Amino acid sequence: MQHKRVFTLKEAAQYISLSRSTIKRRKEIGDFPRGIMLTGNRKGFLLEEIDEWVDSRPREKAPEVNDNKKSVRCPTTIEELDLDTHLQYTRMKELKDS
Repeated sequence: MQHKRVFTLKEAAQYISLSRSTIKRRKEIGDFPRGIMLTGNRKGFLLEEIDEWVDSRPREKAPEVNDNKKSVRCPTTIEELDLDTHLQYTRMKELKDS
């Protein structure tokens, strides 16, 4: 027999990083698992159903490549790092003097 994990509303909220009021609103519109009645006043949520709900959520798309940004190359040697530091210092000095 497989054991089923049951969460309280508070545990479910912590598990999926949503507030209890957000979960309640989503339940009202049918966009969250309904839960099960444990006792007359106590309701629980099956972990399996919560996981299915999370998996059904849309994924955020990766950001588009922004072609107008300047390409930046990180220094890979001590000499390049020294040169980069010197250039940054020179730019800051020019800004300060202007």
